[in-house]
Amino acid sequence: LKIAKHVDPEGNRTLAVLTKLDLMDKGTDALDALTGRIIPVKLGIIGMVNRSQHDINSNKPIMESLVDEEKFFRRNYPGLTSKSGTAYVSRTLNKLLMHHIRDCLPELKTRINVMLSQYQSMLAGYGEPVYEKGPLLLQIITRFSTMYCSLLRERHATYKRPNFQAELECATFFTKFLDIL
Repeated sequence: LKIAKHVDPEGNRTLAVLTKLDLMDKGTDALDALTGRIIPVKLGIIGMVNRSQHDINSNKPIMESLVDEEKFFRRNYPGLTSKSGTAYVSRTLNKLLMHHIRDCLPELKTRINVMLSQYQSMLAGYGEPVYEKGPLLLQIITRFSTMYCSLLRERHATYKRPNFQAELECATFFTKFLDIL
């Protein structure tokens, strides 16, 4: 519970489970602990009896262990029988999970809708979807060759520079062409 206090100071998410109650010394009981008189826990303290190693080794059926667990609580903690045991832990955890999902779902839905809207507007900025790539590729190649031929015609008439300058201008042309796309 000290570790739980560190991560859940208000105790809103802490559920305590006391196990192995059947191994307590004769003449002692955990009634004060189970009722929260020793350490109060908002979500409660649930007692349960685990299967022993002997039960596991002898292949005792789980259903038989659950029946024995219920008998233990009826005999030793009759007022807490309905709020003890493995089945009660399971129901309580399920209920807590459902409440948590119910509480978090509206915010999660809002966040998803905001993100969806952002990505849809981003996607719309990319233009219309391309279903047939052949005509688009032909259009890109045609634009490229037209621009490249135009550049060559311009440069041919006035071009008297060394070859490395021509390579630099070609690289610049390709960069500009890619920016246009």
